[in-house]
Amino acid sequence: MDGTVMHEWRVSFNGIWPDAAHIDQTLHDWDTQIHGAILYPNGDVVFNFQYAGLVRIDKCSSTKWKLPYQTHHSVFQDVDGNLWVPSRRLREEPIEYLPNLPLPFQEEFALKVSPDGEILSEISILDAILQSKYEGVLFANGAHDSVLSVPLDGDFTHLNDIKILEAPAAEAFPLFAEGDILVSLRNLNLLLVLDSETTAIKWSRTGPFLRQHDPDFLPNGKISVFDNRRDSVGGAAFGGSRILQIDPVSGENFVRYPRAGDEPFYTATMGDHQYFPNGNVLITESKAGNAFEVTPSGEIVWSFVNKWDHESVALIGGAIRYPTPYARSIQAEECQ
Repeated sequence: MDGTVMHEWRVSFNGIWPDAAHIDQTLHDWDTQIHGAILYPNGDVVFNFQYAGLVRIDKCSSTKWKLPYQTHHSVFQDVDGNLWVPSRRLREEPIEYLPNLPLPFQEEFALKVSPDGEILSEISILDAILQSKYEGVLFANGAHDSVLSVPLDGDFTHLNDIKILEAPAAEAFPLFAEGDILVSLRNLNLLLVLDSETTAIKWSRTGPFLRQHDPDFLPNGKISVFDNRRDSVGGAAFGGSRILQIDPVSGENFVRYPRAGDEPFYTATMGDHQYFPNGNVLITESKAGNAFEVTPSGEIVWSFVNKWDHESVALIGGAIRYPTPYARSIQAEECQ
């Protein structure tokens, strides 16, 4: 909590994947981004090389398993220990529902992965949208011919997070059931909740968030979302980013942070947040290289700046608070 580095993990994309046949580009250690990670109590880490694979390493950075899929953005561990991770594949053949859809495009999936790296299930986000008769969300671009006017050059969903509704929070959501799946589709400004059994869409919400990340089910029956409010003028157009809470039943929303008088923040991309039992929220302002904790009244009580040099900062993909006992099993000297 005082900024001291307690442990670090050293990873090499080229060392783990010297022949990365599962991706359609050449990547190197210096241009491969880590995006999405979880820490285990024994010091193991599961993380994404962005669009380039899911990996589990131990506390000494040795690879335990690797999954050659184009995983990306986030890793969520459910109560059974299984991992939910976004993934994508380039699709070059037409689909039955939309035979004239411009090709190729990125089809995105929600992967359910065992702690040992086995794929347990794979949900096509596009199939969930089309089979639920929600195809209209793909074509809200003002064009006359929707079939030939899918926006965003083949990246029309841009799945960036997956969360599972679990007990006891499920009791606070009358529209949903335990196990239902919350996904964030950034390029559509869209949140969806999918039925855990059928993958049919139970609930959807477009805005008032803009290019959002990291939606969460809260124990109070609200969905909290990191609202980036991305613009082309460094956050000035809409007042910066914010943490927004949404009531799925009433549709009402309110800003958790920042409110009038609070310190503003902004990140055009990435960003996440974590609630604590005392009501505080840890916010990752990724592009600013800043992670900070705010109280319910908006007071900043802790912050970490990922300083690069005296003039610049380095990006923070995500910051997560873990219980103190985690640190006891990852002493660096054991790996020397």
